[in-house]
Amino acid sequence: MLLTIGEISFVGLGVDMASEAIATKDLAVEALHVMSTEDRAQFARLIHPEATNREAIAEPPGCRDAGPDAILATARWLHAAFSDLRWEVHDAVEDRDLVVLHTTRKGRQTGPFVAYGPDARPRVAFPPTGRTSAVTPSHWFSARRPPPLSSPGLSDRSPHLQKGQCGGS
Repeated sequence: MLLTIGEISFVGLGVDMASEAIATKDLAVEALHVMSTEDRAQFARLIHPEATNREAIAEPPGCRDAGPDAILATARWLHAAFSDLRWEVHDAVEDRDLVVLHTTRKGRQTGPFVAYGPDARPRVAFPPTGRTSAVTPSHWFSARRPPPLSSPGLSDRSPHLQKGQCGGS
């Protein structure tokens, strides 16, 4: 089963839900929390081989492929900039094959945060501040078989980048 999620839609799940008897909502939360780690085995267990990161256009080239390694590349990109990276789930809503999570991502910016352009070249870099930041994206998961639902998610990251801020307050 392919489950795509995102900030704004960045992960797909590869877990056989029938054999594991896990609710789609629980898998979506688990997939989000695995982003706090760099555990290759967990990414391989949870991330579908066809999962793509719909926000990868602003990320390093390795994040733009499909599957667990691409999603792990996104986690590593975030961890390179933010220490103590974690997500809090405030609300989780499931309707048939759609799950939406309202979250807050927190971390302390201890490394440079680099946003990339469509040409995969660095567009802007924010030096480390040592400050803790928080952004509140919504993550959209679709449990449909490919092709996945192409619903955009909602994130407050872009306005901060446009204002020259890295990751919020």
